[in-house]
Amino acid sequence: MQILEIQAQNEKEALQIAAENLDISTDEIQASIQKKGASGFLGLGAKKPSIYQIDTIENKTSINAVIKGIVMTVLNKMGYKVKVIKIEKVEEDKIYIEISSAQAAYIIGKRGKTLESLQFLINLLVQQYTKEPPKLLLDIENYREKREKQLAELAKKFADYVIKTGRSRLMDQLNPYERRVVHMTLQENEKISTESEGVGVYKRIRIKLVKSESEKNLDVVDKSPDEDQADFADSQEEETIASEITNDSNEIITKENNQAEKVETEPAVSAETIENNN
Repeated sequence: MQILEIQAQNEKEALQIAAENLDISTDEIQASIQKKGASGFLGLGAKKPSIYQIDTIENKTSINAVIKGIVMTVLNKMGYKVKVIKIEKVEEDKIYIEISSAQAAYIIGKRGKTLESLQFLINLLVQQYTKEPPKLLLDIENYREKREKQLAELAKKFADYVIKTGRSRLMDQLNPYERRVVHMTLQENEKISTESEGVGVYKRIRIKLVKSESEKNLDVVDKSPDEDQADFADSQEEETIASEITNDSNEIITKENNQAEKVETEPAVSAETIENNN
């Protein structure tokens, strides 16, 4: 299985460069020439390096080397220079991959959509080696940690709103990982419950109040004028809280949009461009 492409003058040099990039020994990989380098004009001048394909060796190449090679290859083909900082197991079946790049905003994309797509693609490619679906978590410049904090903060504010007003609240569409962050953040709050709504990968989370039996019975009892007046005051407070939550949500979206504002003006990398790079 191919995991890397290297430019070198010969096979030995290609293996050495690849081994250094992947942090492994040369006997864990093999190289084959893809495109022979041309000599200078009339055989004079420096010879252009050849392009070598670096492949895995069954039962020898480590999973970390495969992941690192695939990440570097995919992003290089897209025109991004990246460095793989860390590959480590974070749970029994999950592997965390941290990368860095001067073009981080482009790689993250608007609201993290590009990063999610890359993560999906890399999981598919690594699966060809592992023969079973891996669970790889791709991160860059600590984006996921920052996003987690933002979501946890917002989820708590939504929960406070629900507890104060008794009205459920629906969050924006989130991917599975982000939904898990919200569910985990609020799971110990016995006053509210969370549930996903919608179909497909991106779903919304509804946060609602958990009512006791006595509270359910109170809902059907006629209210006195004083209680109606209190409800009116509560509704005004509800509008204020809802406005604060909306502002917080818009602030998070604005920050993310500013971070990735250049993405919309960046020329798209076409399939033809990638093919030509080969």
